[in-house]
Amino acid sequence: MSYKFRNHIKNNRFITTHVYEQNKFIYMRPGRSASTTIVNTIKQDNTEVSLPYFRNRGTNEWLENVTDDEISNDYFVFTFVRNPFGRLVSAWEAFSKTGRCVSDFKEFVRGKGPLYLFDEDNSFVNDHWFPLSNYVEFEDGKQFVDYIGKVENIEKDWDEIKKRICCDGTKIAKRKIKPYDSHYDNETLQRVLEIYKRDLELFDYEF
Repeated sequence: MSYKFRNHIKNNRFITTHVYEQNKFIYMRPGRSASTTIVNTIKQDNTEVSLPYFRNRGTNEWLENVTDDEISNDYFVFTFVRNPFGRLVSAWEAFSKTGRCVSDFKEFVRGKGPLYLFDEDNSFVNDHWFPLSNYVEFEDGKQFVDYIGKVENIEKDWDEIKKRICCDGTKIAKRKIKPYDSHYDNETLQRVLEIYKRDLELFDYEF
């Protein structure tokens, strides 16, 4: 039996994963991608099976035992993604307002430490800017989700999947995307292009 899905979640503590057992679907929940709106719209009991591994405290029985065949055959897996350039600015704005990262965006991208994009050991500091590709594919590039929606098209994409997750009567309004280009100079643009190269390729985004 194969356990790639289980191991992927366990080995990447930022991949928030909600399992809706009653209606057999899984929402891969990246930060700063309309995730709170989506969870509140679904309004169904679920288990955040990734939480013990994020906290480094205990395990989740479902995740420890679920096989890849069960994921493929028994569950509908979906996520929503967002333009990495806008997502990063949105995350920085939210965190800088509460003092959880430095107040200068360019410094945030360039520096290292707990108040920056990367920590001293070159790991991502927070799930709100963890690359979106991790919520969609394994390290070998094999995709494990059934549907990828885009925040930029959330109204249309939600209508595509809501019947599959027993949310027929729900709606999610199109979101207003704030401009982000003024936050970037050439140096930060090139650095973010490099960091999120796979996201940009996989989800067909550009600056």
